[in-house]
Amino acid sequence: MSIVDESRQETPAANWLDRPLWGRITGWHLAYAAIMLFILFTRLWDLGSRPYDHDESIHAWESWKLITGQGYQHSPVYHGPFLYHFSALLFGLFGVTDYVGRLNPAISGIIITIVPFCLMRWLGKRGVLLATLLMAISPVVMHRSRFLRHDQNAIVFGLIMMITMLHYLERRENKHLYLFAAALAFGLTAMETIYITCAIFGSFLFLYYLVQVKPKSRAGLLDYPVMDLMIVMVTLLLPLRQLFPSSSLATTRLITAAARWYFRASSRRHCCSSASAWAAGGAGGAGLWARASFGRSF
Repeated sequence: MSIVDESRQETPAANWLDRPLWGRITGWHLAYAAIMLFILFTRLWDLGSRPYDHDESIHAWESWKLITGQGYQHSPVYHGPFLYHFSALLFGLFGVTDYVGRLNPAISGIIITIVPFCLMRWLGKRGVLLATLLMAISPVVMHRSRFLRHDQNAIVFGLIMMITMLHYLERRENKHLYLFAAALAFGLTAMETIYITCAIFGSFLFLYYLVQVKPKSRAGLLDYPVMDLMIVMVTLLLPLRQLFPSSSLATTRLITAAARWYFRASSRRHCCSSASAWAAGGAGGAGLWARASFGRSF
């Protein structure tokens, strides 16, 4: 089922953006390249000259301890472990400097600005150009791309979830479901805001089913890609049950029964089984991590 309104797709216009300049290179290509060069310059230039903020110093210190063999112990106060492990990797590759310490958010900030290009089918060329330009000059996006915190990592994974979700709803290809599961799994290791992202996307999927799928449905409930996405999302969010020990056993039995029913009934089982197995494995590991971390904190 297409989620794109064919009647609203962009048609080529004879203006400077679409006019060929050199071979296949058009004005749009030049404008996009100029914006990306501006983004690269503003995200990567002179990262090390500004003194570290209090939060930045903590994150850089923990990353340095990890790369120097002093280990890492998770604390919910400092969000997820992804930032520390990725920053430690950068320290190992490029050396321990103030500049390298801020490369993590800078790289994530650059990836964020590339996301509109992946939405060309829905935004059109002009929409991609405008969205990228707004991200390029946004004070908030630029500042966070030069500040060592978890926000940019979490945003990257949330945006990957959005892109793969839209493509999976459109084409139902396995690779998009795998990437959706991977982005959600990594997002859970980045920052707690991923739960808000899941609430937003989960609400969208539910409303999409009610408004777009159910009224026109002639097949079974499980014959639509929206159900695959919701199953993967729920599976990876299972560690949340650790916050409610009294209902953990009942919740586990309910989810297990629902999963068995799903895989027995689904006629597209081969499209979802691998991603769900991956998600279940990730949920199991995340559950152990949540029990250890939350058990010490609450």
